[in-house]
Amino acid sequence: MIFASPGTAAAYLDPSAGNALIYIAVTLVSVSAFAIRSLYYKLTGKTHKDSKISSEIVIFSEGRNYWNTFEPIINALTAKNQAFTYYTMDLEDPALRIRNKLMTAKYIGEGSAAYARLNQVSCKIMLATTPNIGTPGYGLPRPANTKILAHVFHDPVGIAYYKKFALDSYDIILTPGDYVQPAIRFIENLRKLPEKELISLGLPYWDKLYNEKLAKPENPRKVILIAPSWGEKGFMSYYSLDFIKDLAADYDIIFRPHPQSRKAEPELLDKAKKLIDSLPCAKWDDNQSPAESLSRADLLISDTSAIKVDYAVIYERPVIALEVKAQNLDSFEISELPDDMKSLADKLCVPIKASEINNISEIVRDSLKSENLSSISEFVRENIANLGTAGEHIADYLISKAKEGSQE
Repeated sequence: MIFASPGTAAAYLDPSAGNALIYIAVTLVSVSAFAIRSLYYKLTGKTHKDSKISSEIVIFSEGRNYWNTFEPIINALTAKNQAFTYYTMDLEDPALRIRNKLMTAKYIGEGSAAYARLNQVSCKIMLATTPNIGTPGYGLPRPANTKILAHVFHDPVGIAYYKKFALDSYDIILTPGDYVQPAIRFIENLRKLPEKELISLGLPYWDKLYNEKLAKPENPRKVILIAPSWGEKGFMSYYSLDFIKDLAADYDIIFRPHPQSRKAEPELLDKAKKLIDSLPCAKWDDNQSPAESLSRADLLISDTSAIKVDYAVIYERPVIALEVKAQNLDSFEISELPDDMKSLADKLCVPIKASEINNISEIVRDSLKSENLSSISEFVRENIANLGTAGEHIADYLISKAKEGSQE
């Protein structure tokens, strides 16, 4: 009756609050619709099209930011003539533009509405890079009719910077290499969890980086690539950039900012650009692909950015990691881990404390010595799985697990 006979209110609703209310209303309607529909089909014993997946394998993606992780796997599945379904929460996900009879790609909305729909999926194995599926306090429950939930990493760091309990509900963890597994086992023992299946199949987004690797061009001087992260994770917030002037006396410089810096810290970025433009042997790189700069560089200087591990593994050249003030890490798995399980970068990079920045030229000179290069190569050989072919190996594994389910 209230909605049928609305009165006039002396009130003002600003646009942002209005948008929020509309989003809440749409979400409530969507979730209610899915719940009512599911109850109807459960009571009547009938089925609906979302309950029958066109293949035994499902991939769930939060959106386009994870396309470089899933693309090599998708390409391998289709090459092997394997049908699968791909669910995404992003209308701009490149997967939605693929036309292939083996791949059913669906946009499932955002937020609670997407989670409600994903919870209706029935499949033998679901692959996701999303942490905290099924974690108490998070919005995305483990899909009730998914037999096997498998996690694939979207970066090489491992679980250290995942929120606590992020992977507790997963059955299988596909790791970039054996170096990730001790930390997972440590957390399982700490929480008295059943052991997950851990298998090292590689890091899919390295496939493209590895296969796009360019030959190093001739250069009369050594080339230093400087690639900071952004915001509180990046060294531009803590360090004076004067050290770049010192390095420019002996080396050619490439400065590659993080794409997010333009939005998050435009003043710092403009200051860095002005400095680079003032140095005759320095170059600014904001190309979409880092391949050219990575191939030219003899050494990389970074901070918390994952590019430092990408560079060390793909190009097997030295990396210097500038210390950045630690944030509050109590809510992350790293707070539970022993020191030797916290950081892959510590095994591949030369760390520099803030107090050592004035000695960076000497540290760079020492880091370029050949014995450091051989230690990086040895680590990659012993610890990284299927470099350049991870997508194919993960596809093979998904197919084999789906077949195991069919035989039961």
